[in-house]
Amino acid sequence: MSDTDATGLAGRNFLSDNTFGASPEVLEAVAAASAGHSAPYGADPLTEAVRRRLGEVFEREVDVFLVSSGTAANGLALSSLSRPWGSILCHPDGHIDNDECGAAEFFTGGSKVVTVPGAGGKIDPDALQHELRRRAGDVHGMRPSALSISQERKPAASTRWRRSAS
Repeated sequence: MSDTDATGLAGRNFLSDNTFGASPEVLEAVAAASAGHSAPYGADPLTEAVRRRLGEVFEREVDVFLVSSGTAANGLALSSLSRPWGSILCHPDGHIDNDECGAAEFFTGGSKVVTVPGAGGKIDPDALQHELRRRAGDVHGMRPSALSISQERKPAASTRWRRSAS
């Protein structure tokens, strides 16, 4: 696979976090992290180092759960925000609705991804307000629990961005 995107323009291809092979530096880091014995389930030195560093970045105590893919990370994060009777709002072109094969619904045990329209890959604020109020007080409706905002990366948007940046 070349370093061109779907528009055929040269540059970095951010198609997926698991499309290309790992760089030599990543492979060396994985091999180094795998040396020796460690306690499992977050009690290992690597997880503690990540926890400490992220605590510095966010200037507070944090916990981390290292997972093997972005889809797993997104699904687990959404499961902490939305219960099975909740809805997760996103743009119709949003990553969690188009690129993760129902992972959000799976990890949350039944939350529903609900799309909110808007031009240019951006959620329209009025449409968002409408969706937030649409079923307010309805005990039989999904309750908005989370809002997912993702960087648009569709070919048309990439072309628009490149033209406006030049």
